[in-house]
Amino acid sequence: MVVGLADRAAADECAKGLSGETLKTYRYGVVAVEKNNATLGNAVRRYLEPKYNKGEFSEAEGRKMGEAAAKCIRLLHAK
Repeated sequence: MVVGLADRAAADECAKGLSGETLKTYRYGVVAVEKNNATLGNAVRRYLEPKYNKGEFSEAEGRKMGEAAAKCIRLLHAK
């Protein structure tokens, strides 16, 4: 699937409100969805799960970051 530029622009605009690990999750997720056809959930999980397993943040923090990043990544498919 090829994602349109307008979709990416909307996602990037949404991501302007993200920072830190949430922004990194968004960036990783966009590549995973665009180039690897990953599902939204898998894209976010692949980035955050290893960090959670290392104890870098709590499950609640990871969930919050994942949901915020996913909100923007989801715009790639909104058309």
